[in-house]
Amino acid sequence: MTDEAAGDGAASKTKSKLPLIALVGVVVLAGAGVGAAWALGLFAAAAPSAQGGAAAADGAAASEQAAGGDDGGAGAPAGDPIFVDLPQLLVNLVSDDGGTRFLKLSLAVEVTDERTAERIDQLAPRIVDSFQLYLRTLTAAELRGPGSMFRLKEDLHVRIHRAIAPAEVRDVLFKEMLVQ
Repeated sequence: MTDEAAGDGAASKTKSKLPLIALVGVVVLAGAGVGAAWALGLFAAAAPSAQGGAAAADGAAASEQAAGGDDGGAGAPAGDPIFVDLPQLLVNLVSDDGGTRFLKLSLAVEVTDERTAERIDQLAPRIVDSFQLYLRTLTAAELRGPGSMFRLKEDLHVRIHRAIAPAEVRDVLFKEMLVQ
C-alpha cells in the first residue's frame, strides 16, 4: 500500500503544479505581447512620451501667455491636433517609356503644438525642396500598387522630420494625389 500512497502523492503534486505552470506561461506570453506592442510604437499614439508631452504642455502655456492669458477656450488644448497645409507640389516623374508623367500632390501635416506649426511654416521652403528632390526620383509604377501610398507617406514623414528636427510631426496626410 505504501507504493500506491506514494504514487497518489506524486500525481497530486503534478496536478497542483499544472495551474502554476499555465499561469506562468500566460504571464510570459502577455509580457511578450506588451513588449512587442511597445517596440512597434503602438503605445506612442495613446500616451505621448514624457518629453513630447512636456513640450506640448510648454507650447500650450507659451501660446496662452502670448495671447494674453485665458482666451475663453479658443486655442487648441495641449495634445489636440493642429494641421498645417503645405504648398501644392507638381513634379515630373521618371518615365521609362519616354513620355511625360506628372505627380500633383497636396499635403497637410499633423502636429501637437503651435511652436511646431510655426516651425513648419518657417521651414516650408526646405521641406518642399526635400520633397521635390525625392518625388522627382519616383516612377509612375512606384506610385501604383498595394502599399505605395503608405510607403510614400512614410518617406515624406521621414523627410519632414529631418527638416524640422528636433520638433516632431505626428502624421503626413494626403489631401490630393494625382498621377498623370
